[in-house]
Amino acid sequence: MVGNERNNNWIAGLVLIGLGLVFLVQNITGVQLGNWWALFILMPAVWAFWNAWEIYQKEGKLTPQAARMAQGGLFPLVIGLIFLFNLDFGRLWPLLLVIAGIGAILNPRNPEKPSDPNPPDQGSIGYR
Repeated sequence: MVGNERNNNWIAGLVLIGLGLVFLVQNITGVQLGNWWALFILMPAVWAFWNAWEIYQKEGKLTPQAARMAQGGLFPLVIGLIFLFNLDFGRLWPLLLVIAGIGAILNPRNPEKPSDPNPPDQGSIGYR
């Protein structure tokens, strides 16, 4: 139960920090958040980054699973920030292609697997 409370504290803390940063940016730059609903788009990004962090902590290194999780969080992050700050999506949508391209380079879909030292007997499958 104590571990569960600790996770809830982190989540609540991250939400408060995020809201504080949003309001701080508003006060300093004068940029107004007309699309406050875009904060809801950022929730999957926070969830993905949180899971990537937990995987990293558990494994002690950046695994492909953690990297994919973090990359997956970049899409809602970019979209949410574009809408949150009323930026021109028509000009910034190529960022999504850049993220996808970087992900394709860093995480190939079919990485080469090491060869099996004991391949299955192919004679019984119809190879004659």
